[in-house]
Amino acid sequence: MSRSTRHRPHRGRKAIALVGCILAASAAIGGSQGPPPEGSSNGSTPVARGGAEASTGTPARRPFPTVLHSTPTAAFVDPSGEPLLLEGLNLMPIWSNDPGRTWPAGTYRRIRQAGFTVVRFVLYWDDFEPNRGDWNQVHLSTLDTAVRRAKAAGLYVILDEIHLVGPGGFDHVPPWARTGDSVITVERNGGAYLRMLASRYRAERAVAAYDPVNEFRRWPIDQNGVLRAYDHLIRQIRSVDPERIILVEPSYGDTSVAGGLAEFSNLTNRRNIVWSIHDYFAGGDDDGYGADGRQVGRYTWNGTSGYQVPDLSALERHLLVHLEKARSARLPVWIGEFGIGEGAVNRDRWIDDQVRLFDKYGLGRAWWEYDGAGRFSATNRDGSWKPWVRRLVGTQRRIG
Repeated sequence: MSRSTRHRPHRGRKAIALVGCILAASAAIGGSQGPPPEGSSNGSTPVARGGAEASTGTPARRPFPTVLHSTPTAAFVDPSGEPLLLEGLNLMPIWSNDPGRTWPAGTYRRIRQAGFTVVRFVLYWDDFEPNRGDWNQVHLSTLDTAVRRAKAAGLYVILDEIHLVGPGGFDHVPPWARTGDSVITVERNGGAYLRMLASRYRAERAVAAYDPVNEFRRWPIDQNGVLRAYDHLIRQIRSVDPERIILVEPSYGDTSVAGGLAEFSNLTNRRNIVWSIHDYFAGGDDDGYGADGRQVGRYTWNGTSGYQVPDLSALERHLLVHLEKARSARLPVWIGEFGIGEGAVNRDRWIDDQVRLFDKYGLGRAWWEYDGAGRFSATNRDGSWKPWVRRLVGTQRRIG
């Protein structure tokens, strides 16, 4: 993403975020992550409360063998040494104004049957720790239910734990925690929350990774300050869960790390660390970055910009800025978000070109997003898949 801060409200939440970008403001996009209508065709009618549920058939895959690990060339590797290309969707499992309700088991079965293998759970800090050390047990129980249902369907889970959004990234940061910018705030006050989640899921094999902070915001861009903050947070998580894969992102999800803009030596322990970017670049510049790291050219994160002049080589040069830097630090890469809005110019061509590049370099990825009222939703109002969704999976298998 860019300096834009797309608003991603909960089901029923009415907050409105001002949306900025590096040089100008853009309109907020993306809708509520609520349930599909009653009687929807995808078997995803909402259920009342998280908790016990009836068995609904054979899981899509064998039980998860053990916690995954990473290597310098592969983000997710199973115990036999086989790389796993995790392809999936971003999804919000917590509905803050409807506590205890979440997506039913059928939703995850449909996602798995479509060929996806992972869901990235978008979580808001203020849902879980409204007051310092005061954990919301209803939301935690609901998250347990969502993880269990995803696992039963054969899906891995990535926990996007502090999803920064809105001006300065503060829309869903609890008021008690706010001090300075988002980097200072999370570094000083987010550790207990991250340790709590690590303690809760350290034995859960279906949790493939923690993505502790979505799109740190600091202007001017300060990649090294962000990396030092990550280093502190990684130590916090590792004190509880020493083996889990942890994702690390550039500022704003996608800003340049070329040359001296970012020194990965700021990450003092890079074991089971994965570099994760949010790739919405659509050309209009040589590689999509200015000399100070900011985004230049066209990006699709605003939901309306399209792929006016298809240019696969520009998309590749953009991606290589991160691949080459990560390779030099012996870090693998995973694409935590990518997407283009409904009706955008050359939408299908952009999807095809991005997927072709991701497959070329062996990169897993997660589309933004599974469901919502906004332009990025992979599902229709009745819960059925949009026809272009088949393009997201490298095999281009048919999706019902």
